[in-house]
Amino acid sequence: MKDNKQYKILSIHWGFSLGGVAKYAELLEQVGQYRNIKINSICIHGENWGLDTKTMSSLDLESIIINSRLDLSWIKKLKAYIEQEKPDAIITHGFNGHLVYWWASLFSTKKILWLASYHGEYHGNSAIRRVAGKIFNHLTIWLFKKRVNRVVSVASYSKKHLIQHGVNPNKVDVIHNGIPMMGVNHQAGKALREEWNIKDDEIIFGVVSRLDPVKGIEYLIEAFEKISPKFPNVKFIVIGSGSITDSLKSMVERKGLTDVTQFVGYRSDVINCLAALDIFVLPSLAEYHSIALLEAMRSEKTIISTDVGGNTESVRDGEEAIVVPSADATALSEALARLLADPALRDTLAKNARRRFVNEFTSDFMIKQTANWLFESLENNKASS
Repeated sequence: MKDNKQYKILSIHWGFSLGGVAKYAELLEQVGQYRNIKINSICIHGENWGLDTKTMSSLDLESIIINSRLDLSWIKKLKAYIEQEKPDAIITHGFNGHLVYWWASLFSTKKILWLASYHGEYHGNSAIRRVAGKIFNHLTIWLFKKRVNRVVSVASYSKKHLIQHGVNPNKVDVIHNGIPMMGVNHQAGKALREEWNIKDDEIIFGVVSRLDPVKGIEYLIEAFEKISPKFPNVKFIVIGSGSITDSLKSMVERKGLTDVTQFVGYRSDVINCLAALDIFVLPSLAEYHSIALLEAMRSEKTIISTDVGGNTESVRDGEEAIVVPSADATALSEALARLLADPALRDTLAKNARRRFVNEFTSDFMIKQTANWLFESLENNKASS
């Protein structure tokens, strides 16, 4: 559906690291397929920050480059850019994007419709970051209550969290994350199994994740230790990198699992890695609406997931996955043992997961819903002004 007036929306980012927010921004720019809305992005960042440059290059994006995080020259530049572009609305993301626009708006007399996406709370991986996270999380809630006009949350779990902290439920809507429809490249998966020296009669389970404490991978290692003697043909693949890579490797060594575990590092070919796995495990201690889980569903994987956040909005226990409590190595080991002993169950869960993804979690479905939400927000704002 196209509309007569084209609305302009500016999407604001502070940094552009790998992860769900970057993928969200990439999909957001496609809303013009369904509504007459043009989205362009602006990103404030330093020269040597860890950025998702591949995604940035695919966007209609301007950069404001700063010397350090204490360099406040971006405030004047962002204000000037907004005055020049005259967007009909601003949309902010992440943990810093909301604060960035708020600071810039303090120096402007013109009020612009302020929309925000909410992907969940910030979880720091160090003492300093955890303290900073509490500040960011409290400020985000305050801004959503007092300044932001409408919020789109990626999971019902996240909306419930905002409401519990005092955000008006009438200003929060839920549109689940979506990812592009793709087939399963079995040949690429087979090639990776050969690269990893996996024999035809061996079964591999794995994680595709940032290696961070909140991902709960240490519980999965403990679970594997419990079942490994009973299933000598099973191997464990860890795909990803992060702050706890070395400690996880040390844990694997201490538990005598080095010969049956591989850390393959960060991979850009995630879809091929998933095709190589027999079982995908998401042992997270906290999630909101996991992209990794959607990718596993799309790849028709047998899934074990923890019962945290919005995970059960994607997969249901006994239907598309086995769902277990978080931080519970015993429950993980029992789920693994059950699946390893029952190939028919693995096949049924995998097919169900793919079917549910196709019906509910494709990017086309998400983009259309988001386009309608943005258009409704803009039209309502015009009618009330």
